[in-house]
Amino acid sequence: MKYYIEVSEQRGAVFAVEAESEEDAISKVDAAYSTGAIELDGEDFECVGFGAVKGKDTIDKLLNDGKITELPEEPITYTVEYTLTVDGDDGESTDYICKAEGYKSVGEVKDESAELIKGLIRDHDIPDGMYEVEAEITAVKGEEETHEDWDTVVVVVSDGVIMFRDEWGPEIPDKSEFFEELSEDEKKAGYIKFNIPRFDNIYATNGEGVWGWVSPEDKAKYDDDSYTGEITAILCNAPLYYSYKLKWGAEVVLKCHGSSRPTLDPEWIKKYLL
Repeated sequence: MKYYIEVSEQRGAVFAVEAESEEDAISKVDAAYSTGAIELDGEDFECVGFGAVKGKDTIDKLLNDGKITELPEEPITYTVEYTLTVDGDDGESTDYICKAEGYKSVGEVKDESAELIKGLIRDHDIPDGMYEVEAEITAVKGEEETHEDWDTVVVVVSDGVIMFRDEWGPEIPDKSEFFEELSEDEKKAGYIKFNIPRFDNIYATNGEGVWGWVSPEDKAKYDDDSYTGEITAILCNAPLYYSYKLKWGAEVVLKCHGSSRPTLDPEWIKKYLL
């Protein structure tokens, strides 16, 4: 009887060990890889000798020695199911799901994941926001699911633009309480207007106009038409751009452009919003 071993570095390759029983197969695997060329944990021993072979040289040697054969009886394919969860204003959440089948490898799944997720967003008219999409990847041999893997990706939707990032990114400092404690005169003295550029052109000097508050020191720089450095501001209204993360009271960094309005600093945008 053949007992199968999956090869981690070639997710689509399967090797078979000839053995009289599951225990015999595991014993042969353990003996063949006693040098540490294979890593087996408790779960591997429970699933008929599955393990991860490290290094093509080891695989070639075992094939040449006749210990394993490259002969899967049925090909393994991969199925992926993407789940995007949207929280509603009423506190209820909705899962949007798409599924694709028949992939030859996990690498092929990941190569096409971006377009599948974009299609899911467009098909369901997902509102602007930042979402975590979970991918459940299942290996299928014949009619049997042999094992599962999970992956997640953060996707940002804004004004028709869909972007991907590895993580949520750092939290933006919240200065709303500080702002509320200011007197009305202090607030009025520090009000400024600045622009928030779009996703696809973060270096632009135009964009959505919003109100902010700055300290007296930064207000002097703002009023100086020759100043082209950075200032720090507190956002005083809720913007439309980047609304998934940019809220009233957020402390932001602005890039001044002389006599033109300041804009969100591009490096700050990349760090916190993209």
